[in-house]
Amino acid sequence: MRTISRGAAWSRSALPVAAKALVVLAIVEFVLLRVVNRMSGAFPAWMRGEVSSDLVLAGSFAYNGAYLLSLVLIVLVAILVWARDAPFATLLLMWAPAVLLAQAFASGSVAVVALAGLVGAAVLVATVVRALRDSPAAFPGPGPARRVQFLGSRLAFRAFLVLVLGTFLAGLYLHVGDAFANLGGSPPARTEVYAAGEILGVLAAVVASLAFWRPPNRWNLGLAASGVLIVAAPAIARPELLPLIGYWSVGFRVDLFFPLYLIAAGAFLFAVANVWRSGPRSRYLLYGLVLILLAGRQLPDFYAVQLAVSGLLFLGITHELPTGAPARPSRGDPAGAASDFSGDDARVTRTSSR
Repeated sequence: MRTISRGAAWSRSALPVAAKALVVLAIVEFVLLRVVNRMSGAFPAWMRGEVSSDLVLAGSFAYNGAYLLSLVLIVLVAILVWARDAPFATLLLMWAPAVLLAQAFASGSVAVVALAGLVGAAVLVATVVRALRDSPAAFPGPGPARRVQFLGSRLAFRAFLVLVLGTFLAGLYLHVGDAFANLGGSPPARTEVYAAGEILGVLAAVVASLAFWRPPNRWNLGLAASGVLIVAAPAIARPELLPLIGYWSVGFRVDLFFPLYLIAAGAFLFAVANVWRSGPRSRYLLYGLVLILLAGRQLPDFYAVQLAVSGLLFLGITHELPTGAPARPSRGDPAGAASDFSGDDARVTRTSSR
């Protein structure tokens, strides 16, 4: 028992640093490998040799660093929640060796890869089920539980988690189904389920704006508008490349009505802007949004699955994760209880502890 307590204390101090490092590495990987590397054909001649190779090398370092760090982070989360939920922690601890075994035997054993995919799906489902069971809008701090007003309705938050889960499961169903097909089985409607994931992903982005709602202002509307412009620009300049860009960057085939993608991009970045400016506790919500976006909907490899698992963990158990920052006393709180949220327009009201 003492060993578990020490492990939880160590996990609590290491988690904020590991989470921030994971997000930074994943962003670097995305920019260098999924954006810059695929634009290398348009580079001037002097950049196509050594400079391009150096960028790819840096992106590969970020890729491998994020991959390994995400495994460490999931183990840290498992240690942290062990005392409160041993079955869930055990499932998280099973995931790390499953990924490593699948990576080691990927070329020789389809069965190991398929089994790891099933464990990954189980982790995703368990994370969301656990989040739906708990209250995502109430964040217990040193004092009474607090409700964050900018978080939209609890129903919208739960709908968002379910839609994200469905998007990821559609991608996993395709790949795990293909693995089982190679073993002699043939799960039905793999391509149809995968196609449905596109709809779920777009809906999830739209619902995110309601789940993480704040009154419109120059900041959140500006970031939302930038997302619309980023998606619209290639559609105007090179429309034939848009499906390729969407597929290789975040796994979207862009085969739905195009304005839906503009709405989804604006709505998702509207949510990101609101979470970004809402205090220290919400940093994990921000990390979660960034990671599920970078994971994409296709989940073509275990690196992407790792980002998906980490992102849903940050979103689903935010209230259990340490901020790594000292709490500030709240006005009018004689007991010295501190609000876990600060920043522009961050308003909290007390609710009774559950």
